[in-house]
Amino acid sequence: MASTSDEIMLQKDTRRKLKQFDKIRGKEVQTGEFWDVVVITAVDKEQELAYQQQVAEKRNRKELPLGVRYHVFADPPGAKIGNGGSTLYALTCLEQLYGGQWDNFTILLIHAGGYSQRLPSASALGKIFTALPMGYPIYQMLELKLAAYIDFPRLMSPGVLVTCADDIEVFSTGPKEMIKFDKPGFTALAHPSSLTVGTTHEESALLSVSMLNAVHNHSRCNISDRKLLSIAEMLSFKDVEDMLLFRHRLCEEIGIRCKT
Repeated sequence: MASTSDEIMLQKDTRRKLKQFDKIRGKEVQTGEFWDVVVITAVDKEQELAYQQQVAEKRNRKELPLGVRYHVFADPPGAKIGNGGSTLYALTCLEQLYGGQWDNFTILLIHAGGYSQRLPSASALGKIFTALPMGYPIYQMLELKLAAYIDFPRLMSPGVLVTCADDIEVFSTGPKEMIKFDKPGFTALAHPSSLTVGTTHEESALLSVSMLNAVHNHSRCNISDRKLLSIAEMLSFKDVEDMLLFRHRLCEEIGIRCKT
């Protein structure tokens, strides 16, 4: 349970980030002041085109920081590749565009592919472009994500921050704490939860094992012969013990040692 002082600090820090982002909306940003590249993923070419048009319109209306490379990449046609496959494909696209130069970028990668079937009001434009009752010009989820992470580029070494389009993170590190992402590779935010909460998460176990094996063995992951699993076919943990048992089996499958 957060204390009153923690809540006040969180509110102040969130307001600061929003004000800081408002100052650079529609303005050219300096190197290191903001992300070098912002990537939004899409589920197919039609959605990619719709996202590109919306990003272009937002830039023309000066709703986004300028001087930033904004890209939308659609997943390749065929079997669904999930966020992991989509991440690797997006990085491949960046390498094709920029060659070895992309290794020097700070990159925000937002997974936004999908048709928002559980939120039909966002199906047409995408959840990342859902309007919010704040800001002028009015914020969409994209602006809120950019504002929430506004401190990160100056704290990061070149690398990738991975996030999704439909969550809102508010956080404060406190006056004496400092977040520094100085390791190469990927960064993502997470929130500690109880094991009981973990049992409610459903994953496609077969596809996860296949992809992890491919990474571990430095080999290709062939998923074209796999079908999209229904809810009934997906893994649901009965309880904490069942989840931990699966975790150990998964670790054995990919040849790594599990920490208890």
